[in-house]
Amino acid sequence: MTKYEDLPSFDLYVDQLIQIVQEELKPFFLLSNSQKLTTSMVNNYVKSNVMDKPIKKKYNKEQLSTLILITSLKSVFSIDEIDQFIKQIINNEDFQNSYNKFCISLETSIKNLFLNNEYKVLQEKNSIDIIVNAVVSKLYIQLKLELLKGDFINEEFR
Repeated sequence: MTKYEDLPSFDLYVDQLIQIVQEELKPFFLLSNSQKLTTSMVNNYVKSNVMDKPIKKKYNKEQLSTLILITSLKSVFSIDEIDQFIKQIINNEDFQNSYNKFCISLETSIKNLFLNNEYKVLQEKNSIDIIVNAVVSKLYIQLKLELLKGDFINEEFR
């Protein structure tokens, strides 16, 4: 994945923005049930304030990286959860640094799950362990977001 400082530093029109995101996240669009990123989706993210509005119909590097985050997370999290994640976790740190950490972590996770040390595709993983890890990871993030919002959580889980 392209790190923040290596993303285009010039402003992009929405079709260019979508093309870059789809190229960056090509593995996310390989599945038959995956939804292609569209102009309408981008407009909806802007309308719902998940990403900033374009300036004179052009998007900057931070908006591009935000769209990459949204697109990579939306298969697991709701748009509201992604919005909370970006606003409460990413924005509490330096955005560029947080984005780069996300890219490195995503690359590492993909390599660890799909490839062995020689970068050959692994034949079999324990699907139950992977499913359980996904569920527990999602639960952890949902609880963390609830705590950051200050919402009530059952006292026995604190």
